[in-house]
Amino acid sequence: MSPWFVYGQPPGEIRISATFTGTRAIELLNDLEKQYPVRFYYKEEWFSQDILNVTFRDNTLEEAVNMILSGKPYTFRIINQTQVILMPRQKWLYWLTDP
Repeated sequence: MSPWFVYGQPPGEIRISATFTGTRAIELLNDLEKQYPVRFYYKEEWFSQDILNVTFRDNTLEEAVNMILSGKPYTFRIINQTQVILMPRQKWLYWLTDP
């Protein structure tokens, strides 16, 4: 017997619908990992003080991450459509320009 993995969305298209009010950023990221086939990579210290109020209404993963990081000095890259690497913008620029 072969195992079947069923998601409510087509492979490669993660769309997020959820509301978070007064939620710690780390808790929000953990909740998204539990509810969707996505994994976030980051250092907890970067987001330990952040409290978010955000509503996702059928947003793509990219849109959702942009909303989470709005106004913060961070950037991200999505790899294989399900892995999100969060990083301070300055470190990312250094990494891109370092020979």
